Amino acid sequence: MSTPVEAVSHISPWTPSITRLSGVRIVGVSFGSPYVAADLPGLATYLAAYGDQPVLQVAVVRAIFGEAAITGRLPVTIAGIAERGSGISKEAKR
Repeated sequence: MSTPVEAVSHISPWTPSITRLSGVRIVGVSFGSPYVAADLPGLATYLAAYGDQPVLQVAVVRAIFGEAAITGRLPVTIAGIAERGSGISKEAKR
């Protein structure tokens, strides 16, 4: 399993490509440190799952496809991205 620092180093080279994609809907997901979002400033949608357990991975996929509600607030500030307490509430659509 990657540490947050390793994960950021693997994502960083892709950041310019991701932020240049237009017309493509991209959802960033962190299965660990929410601070990875700081390395992906071009993403409009980012979910922090705070763990890599299979149950969290399934929950994220279900939420992205509208099968489960999305709720939550960040317990931390991600500098330049989101303040502590920011978050979303979205009902399931299926």
